[in-house]
Amino acid sequence: MQRGSAPLVILLAALALSVISGVVIFKNTKPDQTKDPVKQVNLDVDKGKLLQTPAPPNPGFLSKTFLNPKPSEAIQKTEEKTYTSKSSDFELKYSSPLEAMEDKESEFNKRGNGDFRKNFSGYIGYEPGKVLEAMVVLGRDKSFENAPFTVWVFENLDGLDEQGWYKRYWYYPFLWGDFDVATNVHVFPKDEATISGRVSKSAVVYYQPGKPRLMLLSKDGKMYLFKVFTDSAAKTDGEKILADFKFTK
Repeated sequence: MQRGSAPLVILLAALALSVISGVVIFKNTKPDQTKDPVKQVNLDVDKGKLLQTPAPPNPGFLSKTFLNPKPSEAIQKTEEKTYTSKSSDFELKYSSPLEAMEDKESEFNKRGNGDFRKNFSGYIGYEPGKVLEAMVVLGRDKSFENAPFTVWVFENLDGLDEQGWYKRYWYYPFLWGDFDVATNVHVFPKDEATISGRVSKSAVVYYQPGKPRLMLLSKDGKMYLFKVFTDSAAKTDGEKILADFKFTK
């Protein structure tokens, strides 16, 4: 080998070593795979700053949470219904799951374990008014005692007004025979309310459960006796039914 070629060989060897070192360094500068992949760093070119944006959710998490959600509880649908009296002289609206049905004096006696007409006659000395029909709207608990709305229709051939009827029959069958002076004054039907365009007279029986309001309304030879609650879970349902009550004759 010639003396002048030695430096050239050394230079080429150094250059080759540099290239090999660069390749090794490049291979060893791959992104760190051990870092949390949940966040990725993206460059916001317009704003010239780095933003951190969440990565797509884990496929397993997605399938469990979004693709197969837990079944929700069934929502109970309400349906508005109309009840028409057997005499077809009034109707009212109510919504399920409430239930409207005809009632009878005999059934009322069975639920109360007594004969209220006979007891009234024996205690007062004469019979209460003749019952023409009765109906009740039962609440969610299907209890007659807690029914949101009740109406009884009596024959009123003497044409008594509401207060005259009360003096003779009280609020039979819901309240009668209590001659305590203070109670008598308190439950005397003096409050006025309009029902289907007609004025009724009423009072709240404060000492009975739910504080029922008993309402009397005289119309066309009949006396209508309504019962709704003022202090119970049935209050709202009863008030709504009463507001929609309508005479059709």
